[in-house]
Amino acid sequence: MRKPLTQSFVVAIYEVGALFGAGFAALRGDVLGRRRAIILAAILILIGASIQTGAHAVWHLIVGRIIAGLGIGVLTSTVPTWQSEMAKPHLRGTLVMTEGACIVMGVALSYWTNLLAWHHFPGDRQWRLPIGLQRASFSHGPPDLVVVPATTLLIGATLMPESPRWLMSKKRKEEAQEIVARIWAADEKDKHVKSQVKGMSKALEKLDDFRWGMLFEQGPDCNRYRTSISLGCQALQQLAGTNLLT
Repeated sequence: MRKPLTQSFVVAIYEVGALFGAGFAALRGDVLGRRRAIILAAILILIGASIQTGAHAVWHLIVGRIIAGLGIGVLTSTVPTWQSEMAKPHLRGTLVMTEGACIVMGVALSYWTNLLAWHHFPGDRQWRLPIGLQRASFSHGPPDLVVVPATTLLIGATLMPESPRWLMSKKRKEEAQEIVARIWAADEKDKHVKSQVKGMSKALEKLDDFRWGMLFEQGPDCNRYRTSISLGCQALQQLAGTNLLT
């Protein structure tokens, strides 16, 4: 491949990995559970970043970006769901928007990291440092990889509880009720806790009759309106081109 085409391919393949990762989470996420899916995604990102940081050929970058993209796709599909299922109703919108704000701050931080590496590090460290956030020299032996955000996510996910809604879908009512009680800082026998668990149970019963076509039917829940907003926002974000450039 010619050099410009090669560069474009290496950049774009990340989005392809993310597409398949999001598809996997949508189709198989309920098997893994929210917490294990996030842990898996963090591990994929660590592996992908490690391969890219230690790359000595173009195909190393391609493989690393596909693997990291898979992880990002799983996170993109799973994290908002986990947040919504874990948080109190009045906090859900705030948490989802906070995640978006953190993404923007991360992009800004990456730009400044690139600028710092460009001006203060010679040779291949200009691109290896931003990818891996290294703490050791690249001149001797394999790089000592410390991917701080993904490592923090991995540790944090292992410490957090599973989604009570997912537990209810697996008929693990007692565990779900215990987590709901922790979320609301109440006793498991509290009426409000029992009401929340009962509401989850009723919502899950409706899923037994779910059809994909229902997403495009207006109905009393305005499904078509909600779906159109979701698809429209995501499509416009990608069509603007900023995500690919980032």
